[in-house]
Amino acid sequence: EGLVVPEGWKLELLSAGGKRNFDTNQIIERYDKRIAMTTLADFILLGQQSTGSFALSSDKTELFGTAMGTYLDIICDVFNTQAIPRLIDLNADHFDGFSDYPTMTHGDVENVDLKALGSFVNQMVGCGALTPDGGLEDYLRQAAHLPDRTDDYPTNTSPVDETTPETEPEARDVSNDSDQLEDESGVDGEEA
Repeated sequence: EGLVVPEGWKLELLSAGGKRNFDTNQIIERYDKRIAMTTLADFILLGQQSTGSFALSSDKTELFGTAMGTYLDIICDVFNTQAIPRLIDLNADHFDGFSDYPTMTHGDVENVDLKALGSFVNQMVGCGALTPDGGLEDYLRQAAHLPDRTDDYPTNTSPVDETTPETEPEARDVSNDSDQLEDESGVDGEEA
């Protein structure tokens, strides 16, 4: 290690006037937490301490997703009201007969909780409040990032009924059973 000092300059190590020692890591961690809190990203810090729960993390990430969606809405609004119209107007020769400006949109910021969605749909279909149809299937496929429906398979299939109908026990002649019971118990008047 070395240091190049220009002529006329003098180098000396300085120290603070006081004798107290500061834990700089603690100071940095405090500011890291404050920065994360102001950006609603403090859910990132949940695993670094001895406290925190999944429910709290879920709520905080949902709030962060909502905030990010709002920022993206603002950005899209600026593009849609200022940048895109100006760009189309500057290139008017290429867009003859163009009546509406295109709009910019953003996708979902946060993925849907498929377990909760599946449970909800199952309960609603089970109680008859929701009828499964093509629109519902399309939405569920989109939410789960599954491929689109194709025409290869029927679109309206009902769940397979795996229960077998209960069979009635075979009818038998029970008139002889009462005679047999009387004979075994000696109720006929005969003593054993």
